[in-house]
Amino acid sequence: MGGLLRNLFRKTNKISDPSQTEGKKERPPNDDNGYMRYCIELEQALRDLETYLLTCDDPKEIAMQALKTACTFYGGDWAGTIEVDLDFDVWAPVWWYNPDIQDRTNQLILEFESSDSMSRWIDVMRIGKNIVIPDVKAIQEDNPEEYAVYEGLFIRSLIAVPFIPSPTGFLVIRNPSRYIDRSSMLSALAHVLHRAMAQQKAIESAKLAPTPDLVTSSKDVAINFFGDMEICTKKGILSERFFNSPKSSRVITYIILNPKTAHPPLEIYHALWPDECVEPEVAGRNIRGYVYRFRQAFSLICDYPLIESTPNGYRLNPNLNIITDVQQFDRLVEAARQSSSEIQKINLMKKAVKLYRGPIFRGAQNEHWIISQVNLYRLRYVSLVNDLLHALAETQDYACVQHYALNAIDLMAGNLKAHYWLVVSTYHLGSIALAKNELLRAKEILTSEEYTIWSLDVIELNKQISELTSQNQMLATLKQQGLIDPDIFISQNNELTEQLRTAKLKKERLLVADGDSTIAQTRELMEILDAGPDFLDDFDAELFGELVEKIIVDSSEQLRFRLKNGLELVEIIERTVR
Repeated sequence: MGGLLRNLFRKTNKISDPSQTEGKKERPPNDDNGYMRYCIELEQALRDLETYLLTCDDPKEIAMQALKTACTFYGGDWAGTIEVDLDFDVWAPVWWYNPDIQDRTNQLILEFESSDSMSRWIDVMRIGKNIVIPDVKAIQEDNPEEYAVYEGLFIRSLIAVPFIPSPTGFLVIRNPSRYIDRSSMLSALAHVLHRAMAQQKAIESAKLAPTPDLVTSSKDVAINFFGDMEICTKKGILSERFFNSPKSSRVITYIILNPKTAHPPLEIYHALWPDECVEPEVAGRNIRGYVYRFRQAFSLICDYPLIESTPNGYRLNPNLNIITDVQQFDRLVEAARQSSSEIQKINLMKKAVKLYRGPIFRGAQNEHWIISQVNLYRLRYVSLVNDLLHALAETQDYACVQHYALNAIDLMAGNLKAHYWLVVSTYHLGSIALAKNELLRAKEILTSEEYTIWSLDVIELNKQISELTSQNQMLATLKQQGLIDPDIFISQNNELTEQLRTAKLKKERLLVADGDSTIAQTRELMEILDAGPDFLDDFDAELFGELVEKIIVDSSEQLRFRLKNGLELVEIIERTVR
């Protein structure tokens, strides 16, 4: 960075344009006997800074040295960079230097501050002028709100130089004791700090994971909600943990999952935290802060904002191509349902199953505002993966059955059908001992009747029945093609029919206790779900009765809903604190 800075200094040493200063104008050389001293000190300070920077490549260290230089040169008691979001009208300190051992910046300045009372600063920034206020008391009468901000931050005087673009903000010196009417040095240092801030953002962006193949342009945004939330762009992947703000993640998720309209701050706040009673102004400020924090993180992977502020509230940027894994899941499931090709149907189901990495927004899955969608897609996944397992078993691809059954159990241990197909596939692959072990594991969540249905004897009989049925179909095909003698056909057909009858009779005897009820009930449940609506706006008592066998009270804080196919869903009871 040293070579870059040398070129920069060659340019900034010439800065002396008084038109860039608001307040006291920087005097020309022939008007100030101290001008030569100023030039000499400026030259020496820049040389000292350059010497230090030639050996440093860390943007933050470069920034801190530049801030120290600024604070010392102007005799201030605080120097810092203030980043401004012109869309949200908020500002926040990024880096600062305080010669005082006891720095109170974090106590005096919140994580972000509103620019509502600092309209003059925004106006000055838009036209690229500096701000010089020798005595803040001079503005007390005309700008009382701005003066109140200065008073709260112990500002008696200040110099501020804007920097643009991306990031946008100010380099500020608080309470300068010298050269207050000469801001050219501060302008030079503002260039250094702006460059350091941009480089720091580039470094943070480079740390993010590489972009997936799904996005191809700078305006493509892929968002994953299944499991842990991830946002993917051409520049990389931003995970939820990078936000470092659970509330910010919830606000963004709410806006993304409800994309059809702009959402007022108060609506968002009441939807997410209905038990919290706050004033509309407080709710608005909090939501703005959560969105602002996200925008700062998202700017590392995209040159465009994902969330926009409008007069009606916050909305998704309509100029971006946004696709979520939830949308992809629905499209693939629908395409599989309409497919007439069994091979294509299986491939589409595989793609959809792969998308489901866990419940929607795992970190908030039990919260009231999202739990209905969590449970809806949990049921859709169970239905889908069970259909896939059955279809794969029909093709006798038992290796694939085993793979998807294991994944399904990892995601949802209560899926009885996945356990069943794992036992079946393991048995068909010749691992009898492993099949027995899986059967013993499943025994813990099965009723005695279900365990009987899943016994290896029943599985072996199912295998025999399947093989005999295939032989019978082959025999019929040979007869239709005239490739077998009628007498031989009758003899072999009678033999296969008798073997098939015997195998089915043995199976019926093993299942005499209850019959194959689990499979039948699961199929019935899936038919009910397929016939029902995609989304429920209100409680449907009839549908609830068709799906739920019983409600189990585990404790005062937890309920279990046992569906009629044996799958259990846990519901956390939220209590209102009064």
